[in-house]
Amino acid sequence: MSTINDFPNEVLSKIFSLLYYSDKYECLLVNRRFYSVAVLELWESIAIYGYENDKTARCLGLSRIRIGERVKRLRLGYGPDRHQIIPILLYLPNLEEIELFNIPNLIDQDVLQIPKYMTSGALNSFIGLPIESLTIHACYWTRFTKAALHIRSFSNLIQLDVESHFDNLAEFLRIITVDDADMPYLPSLQYLSMKSGRSQYMESESPQDDLDTAIISFLKTHPRIHYLKLRINYTSNIVVDAIIEYLPDLETFIVCKPYSISVRPHISMSEKSVYHIQYTKYDSSEAHRRVRYKDLILRYNDLKRIRANQYTNIINN
Repeated sequence: MSTINDFPNEVLSKIFSLLYYSDKYECLLVNRRFYSVAVLELWESIAIYGYENDKTARCLGLSRIRIGERVKRLRLGYGPDRHQIIPILLYLPNLEEIELFNIPNLIDQDVLQIPKYMTSGALNSFIGLPIESLTIHACYWTRFTKAALHIRSFSNLIQLDVESHFDNLAEFLRIITVDDADMPYLPSLQYLSMKSGRSQYMESESPQDDLDTAIISFLKTHPRIHYLKLRINYTSNIVVDAIIEYLPDLETFIVCKPYSISVRPHISMSEKSVYHIQYTKYDSSEAHRRVRYKDLILRYNDLKRIRANQYTNIINN
């Protein structure tokens, strides 16, 4: 009768991939064979802190083991700059997700100059990683034009979550929408969450039309989006109508802190939606004063009713 020890390494690897980290560590202590398989599984997702960068780079650089080829998820934090990040990325050809945290000394030049420090074809090697999820939160060092040019290069993105103090969200959207041939830069995008900490309508001569046009153009060219979250302090009827028209697969639509009265008719018609909106001086009489939630959430059934034109008279008003 065979035992688990008789399984080939490929089968053991599949089994170990289902275990929690603590269990994988225990597998290291069973025997030499378990150790050799479990240690590779543990390398698939690693976190590196500032004081460990140089040591980790040397470890990844061991040509005989090529451990870097196993790494798919990487977290870097507490101190690394571009000179420490580059030596690590060079040894991670299969990297799918990278997260930078607690690096206050990092500036936009450091991030955007990273490809120049890599080998020939560096830009393609860096951008060409099969990254499907990208999150940029509270990066005050990020300039929106350079960030947009960087983001649109990740053509495999399925999920994009941007939260920053961009000066002009409309221009940011225009940069990441379509190329010169009118082809979308992010054709596979399904999850989009955007937040701008600035009041867009106070910093442009024709702010409403400008931002509305940019949002609508982006949505029209990215019809696969099924989760949409907007945190831009204003959402007009025109944008709501465009969302319903151009996103047929949309399952969840969230508007945070919607100060515009224009979206209130949609809210007042759905008790579930009313319960998810922050109470402000603009709230409709149907909203109870106990409501203090920040988000207006229109789920699949709400969107289905809107598409069925049950709210046509409200939308037109």
